[in-house]
Amino acid sequence: MAVIQQLFLYQFDSADSLFVEEALQSTEIQVLQFHEPDEPELPADAAQQVVLLLNAGGDHVGTAAKVQAVRERAGPFLPLLVLARAESVTAIAALQGVDDVLAMPLEPELLRLQLAVWMRVSEKVQALGRQVEQLSAMKKFVATNLYKAVSSHGLEQLMIPSRREITVVFVDLRGFTRFSALSEPEEVITVLREYHELVGHAVRAEEGTVERFAGDGVMFYFNAPLEQDEPQLRAARAALMIRNEAKELCAHWKRQRLDLGIGLGMASGYVTIGTVGFEGRMDYAAIGTVTNLAARLCDKAADGQILMAQRLRAKLSKSVQAEQAGILELKG
Repeated sequence: MAVIQQLFLYQFDSADSLFVEEALQSTEIQVLQFHEPDEPELPADAAQQVVLLLNAGGDHVGTAAKVQAVRERAGPFLPLLVLARAESVTAIAALQGVDDVLAMPLEPELLRLQLAVWMRVSEKVQALGRQVEQLSAMKKFVATNLYKAVSSHGLEQLMIPSRREITVVFVDLRGFTRFSALSEPEEVITVLREYHELVGHAVRAEEGTVERFAGDGVMFYFNAPLEQDEPQLRAARAALMIRNEAKELCAHWKRQRLDLGIGLGMASGYVTIGTVGFEGRMDYAAIGTVTNLAARLCDKAADGQILMAQRLRAKLSKSVQAEQAGILELKG
């Protein structure tokens, strides 16, 4: 299948437009002509696209304004070339937004060769630009550590399953089921956003990875996808931050006559980490009994209480003060 090539030709009343049209008659390049820099956005329906501005002469300030306007229309990733008279080449080449200047008079074969090179450059730069935009958009939807891992090592690296020890924290709201059944949708979403903002602040502060939001339940962990120093202590600090900051939030809810509280569970152990799902919908997940253990401990925690597994308690014995909670019967 042939690659579609498009040339966006800005004429500005230049006599050189006839030269360009004749030079490209024997090529497969689609020429789209524009006469004003503020015409509609350029279409993005071809793999290889180049912008060619025919310098109509005139003062330097006027040329700079045209270049700036065209660059804004073209976006940051399309190559912008200027066809200019020899005496203007140096000044135009110094303008911000110009990628190359072609000096007239110019042989048709040389114009075709230059455009062929820039068309290939365009395809690669646009592909990189799309990756940058996707990564930028992805920051809103994935954990910061996951974003950093993809940016640094690529998505392929995350696709490789591995075994690693992580520390998991599970947190949810007390009284949320009854509240959500009796409240208006807007009130439910407002409470969740306030609660998620509180949890997110602690996770960001300790550089944790949020695996999922399940209603009022939030699970996050440390030491994956990137290895971290003191992951158990990071988890403990995050849990304590959530518990302490939740006091003010729960008081705020109580003033609104909402009977809500927060409980947490923590556990540490080895899991299988990697991507799961299907084409079009993938998640980065930690799979193992330690995630279930943290969730079960969270279920047993009272309002304002953090329950941690004995193994994790032993690892934090020199860093965290804790009390025995007794023997608990956990589901599963």
